[in-house]
Amino acid sequence: MTKMAHIASSYDGTKLAAVDGNYYGNIYTSPDSGGTWAQRDKTSGEHTWSCIASSTDGTKLAASVFNGYISTSIDSGETWTTRATDERRNWKSITSSSDGTKLAAVDNFGGYIYTSSDSGVTWTARTSAGAKPWSWITSSSDGTKLFAVSHNFKCLFTSSDSGATWTEQAAAGGKEWDFITSSADGTKLAAYVTGGYIYLSNDSGVTWIEEVSAGKRNWAGIAMSANGNKMVAVESGNRDVYVYRP
Repeated sequence: MTKMAHIASSYDGTKLAAVDGNYYGNIYTSPDSGGTWAQRDKTSGEHTWSCIASSTDGTKLAASVFNGYISTSIDSGETWTTRATDERRNWKSITSSSDGTKLAAVDNFGGYIYTSSDSGVTWTARTSAGAKPWSWITSSSDGTKLFAVSHNFKCLFTSSDSGATWTEQAAAGGKEWDFITSSADGTKLAAYVTGGYIYLSNDSGVTWIEEVSAGKRNWAGIAMSANGNKMVAVESGNRDVYVYRP
């Protein structure tokens, strides 16, 4: 059975890309908003894909692998190149700027945040946030603002210089963060704690508001519109979907 771990979309929703989270999984792409799908060959060896990110036009893709490397594509997923950083890592999440040039990824096994400014060809370990079991990372459309969370360390870090330096947001501390998403300008954020509430920020993560209308749930994912005014969240288990319109 195929276990889709994550899905990414072009800005107009026409081009989609998804990764299979099973051992020896594959990448799948669709050119017609999900009407048809093509299985893309693995780059080499086993792959347990964890996350995929897309440029706005859907041409540039980047995908991360548990206990492996990061792979990139510049032709909407038809062909892929494995990008070896310094070693195999437990990559959990990857994010992309709208043009696909700036990428950021996090290691879930007590590692660092890594960034790339050349579409994934080379990578830099960003050590100012420390080595942690990172849960997720997201970025503004220009790749300047980055936001990363750690479940085990109960912390949320932000960067306003494409990951060169990081600041821990004390007001967001003490929560077992599992996921975070951003508006295009990086001003509005939404994050959740699995089995808890969704939290919203209107100031790039400095302060947070507990959104109680959807209740405490075993959240499995959340997405935000470019302007940050609309959100959709899905609950694990019964797969209920919740839509937020302030």
